[in-house]
Amino acid sequence: SDKKDFNDLDLLFDIDMKNDADCQHIREIVLSSLTEFMPAGVSTERLGAATLEDAYVEKMVKVFTECDRWSLISLRNAHGRNVELKFVDRMRRPYQFSVDSLQIDLDSYLAYRASFHEPFARNFYP
Repeated sequence: SDKKDFNDLDLLFDIDMKNDADCQHIREIVLSSLTEFMPAGVSTERLGAATLEDAYVEKMVKVFTECDRWSLISLRNAHGRNVELKFVDRMRRPYQFSVDSLQIDLDSYLAYRASFHEPFARNFYP
């Protein structure tokens, strides 16, 4: 059997990052979104950003220079297969994250879903 293993799931988001506050805003959104994935019955009222970061974040990187503006938030997984969220405004080496990655551009799909609400079918897809 040819079992295919992977280490991480990398999601790259092309965004406008005008200042350092945008990086902080992204961090806050990601951490607050984690509460939506908590199991039923878990009280999220006392789960602050610091608690969520300690529990779920493997690493955070922020690069904000003249040539590079990007941020990485790596969410840990019990099996060692992290979800890496990469938010990129500009990057000196645009393929810095894709050494052994497959990239799927979802822009056309997202534009379609924002404009039309017809479900996909076997013979219908954008």
